[in-house]
Amino acid sequence: MMQNHRSVFLSVILFSVLAGLVMPPRPAAASTIEERIGRLESELAELKELLKQQQQAQAEHSTGETSAEEAETNDFRAELYGFARLDASYDTGALQTGNIALWACAGGNDDGKWNISANASRLGLKLHGPDTKTMKLSGRVELDFLGGGAENQSNPRLRHAYATLSWPKHGLSLLAGQTWDLHSALIPPVSDPALLWGAGNTGMRHPQLRITRKFDLQENGRLEGAIALARAIGENNDAAESYNTDPGEDADLPVLQARLAYIKPLQSGQQLTIGVSGHYGEEEWDITPTGQSIDVPSWSCIAELGIPLSRTLALQGELFTGTNLDDHAGGIFQGVSTNGSTAREIRSSGGWGAFVWQATAHTRLSFGGGIDNPRDGDLADGDRCENRALFTALRTALTPHLVLGAQVAHWKTRYLGGDDAGVLRTQSSLSYLF
Repeated sequence: MMQNHRSVFLSVILFSVLAGLVMPPRPAAASTIEERIGRLESELAELKELLKQQQQAQAEHSTGETSAEEAETNDFRAELYGFARLDASYDTGALQTGNIALWACAGGNDDGKWNISANASRLGLKLHGPDTKTMKLSGRVELDFLGGGAENQSNPRLRHAYATLSWPKHGLSLLAGQTWDLHSALIPPVSDPALLWGAGNTGMRHPQLRITRKFDLQENGRLEGAIALARAIGENNDAAESYNTDPGEDADLPVLQARLAYIKPLQSGQQLTIGVSGHYGEEEWDITPTGQSIDVPSWSCIAELGIPLSRTLALQGELFTGTNLDDHAGGIFQGVSTNGSTAREIRSSGGWGAFVWQATAHTRLSFGGGIDNPRDGDLADGDRCENRALFTALRTALTPHLVLGAQVAHWKTRYLGGDDAGVLRTQSSLSYLF
């Protein structure tokens, strides 16, 4: 009997469970469903409004004060570079200045000298960015230690300090600061830091504002035109006994520099360069203590040529003519001849040329020479009237960061009304690049 009651009880429970699974759930109240639908519609409307506001903000940003064309696209970067360099040389006679070679000194043919110096070492920073979508920003600051002072406590010398703004799409660039002169752009392949200055190579470094425009031509060639306004630096004015000043600073106008060049990369990896360049400026020489002055012009015209002769051999060189070129390393660093209350510019012509042989991927040999020939009629007795140099130079990379240089050069300098001076110079250098 007890067992029958238990069976009936279990049957009732099982029936109740099955009935709960099979029967549909009790429908929710209509008001609850409508509330849920209302909340969903409200949230969807809020999301649509937020998306609309975000799109409007993006549109205003693209057309506002900082447009997409002006937005910076990367960060500022600075790259340290330079080299530690030791130069050693032996001269059979006296050279100006000793650590570098400019001309043979009068009366010093038998005055042999040793020079050992680290002053040509350099330290610099290459600056990059931040750029925009249309403009690239770069710059450079570079020093060496050829600024004078004791040999073991030499003074730093500013070589380069400039910023460059370039618009590659238009082939246009603007440079502001100190760097190489625009004219006489080729650099002789020599080991001496003086680069044949005073012996056929003109052009120094000056503060300037420069604009360059590049025009792409057919067959990968291009035409480059550039103009610059540069600072004039004159020699000390000793025409007036009690009134000395810098005639370049005293000038009314800056120096105008210009260059036009055709450049074409070749399949051999070398480059064809044909160019003309020059400058015009003035110096104001005060010839009396009361301010009476004379304007002395300074100008140059230079032809430039770099032409590959084979895959490994090239010819490079420049020819120049001009007046008052001491500020540009011409006229054997003689620009103005003064005599009492007069100041007259010194005219000069010359040039340099060299064969450059890339013997291996790491070794370069060069053979060449240069000459600077001021006009005798513009000089006084004892002035330098001709300066010549013949050289053979070697540059080889022992490793990617260690470079050995060597050079043998003969210098001959003539003096108006005096004896010639000749010096044989042998020199070498070892540079650790970083």
